[in-house]
Amino acid sequence: MHLDKGLRILLVCEDSDAYKLILESMKMVDDDAQLLSCGLENYKIVNIEFDAAILEFDQKDSIQNVFASILNFKKNFEVPFFVMMDRPSSKDQIVALTVGALSVIEKPINKYGLSKQIEDLLSWAWYYRWKNSK
Repeated sequence: MHLDKGLRILLVCEDSDAYKLILESMKMVDDDAQLLSCGLENYKIVNIEFDAAILEFDQKDSIQNVFASILNFKKNFEVPFFVMMDRPSSKDQIVALTVGALSVIEKPINKYGLSKQIEDLLSWAWYYRWKNSK
C-alpha cells in the first residue's frame, strides 16, 4: 500500500485524552504527519488544508447531533474521514457509514489498533486528492 509521508490530519474533538492517543498512534504510522485539532463547533471555519480527518464523539452526543455533524462536515470538506464513538450501537454505525465515514471506531481503543485505522485512512488521501483535481 502506498502511503504519502507528511500528511495532515484534522481531528475534530473536544477530548484531550483522545488527542494524545491519536497523536501517538499517528506517529507510529508516519512520524512526519501533522495532527491539527479543533472543536466540534469550530471545524466549519477551519482555514487550513488537510488530507484526512477524524471526527470524535462521546456518549453525550445524540445520534441526531452525530448525523448532522457528519453531514455538515461532508458538505464542507471532501477528504477521507472516520468516526470515533463511545460504544456505538449498530444504528449509530450504519448512520455514520451511510453518510460517508470510511469506518466507525469504537472507543476505547488501544494505540496499536488505532494506528492501523489511521494507516487505512491515510491510504485513501491520494484518491481524494486525485478525485478533487478532476
